[in-house]
Amino acid sequence: MLLKLAILISGRGSNMRAILNAVKKQGIPINPVVVISNKPTA
Repeated sequence: MLLKLAILISGRGSNMRAILNAVKKQGIPINPVVVISNKPTA
């Protein structure tokens, strides 16, 4: 079963990218379903 993940970002999204890379690399059962940012270009 995949856990749903919401990601809140306030910059360029580099920490989000690191989280997603770790999820993929380590096979963590997480499905990112929404990203919320205060910057439209993030």
